[in-house]
Amino acid sequence: MEILHTSSYYQIICLPGEQIIRIRRMKKPFSSSFDLTAEMTEVNAVLDRVRGPHFGVLLDMRETPGRNDPEFERAIEPFRARLHAGFGRSAVLTQTVAGKLQVNRQAGADRTTRAFTSEQEAELFLRKIG
Repeated sequence: MEILHTSSYYQIICLPGEQIIRIRRMKKPFSSSFDLTAEMTEVNAVLDRVRGPHFGVLLDMRETPGRNDPEFERAIEPFRARLHAGFGRSAVLTQTVAGKLQVNRQAGADRTTRAFTSEQEAELFLRKIG
């Protein structure tokens, strides 16, 4: 396992021989928009080194504190779009069906990003790149 990034907010790993970048969102909530901006800038800088159409990205949000207030949504939106950009496919793991619906709403017409409550289903989706 290669650890690409680790912080109080995210861990990014790549398993040997796997074409999936795994991003795990930790439990710690962002305390300010400054913290969010700093962390997401770092996360995207790490992902810039591995982005490619032959890779999938699995964003595990199951431990994330739920948050959908308008201020937070505005602050995270540019980072959310960039996080998924440049990968063949993106899967987002959520704990609940409501979380899955929210992610699918945010993804809109983007057919390369889908939400799942099952890790196995998410991995199958990501392995169908190409």
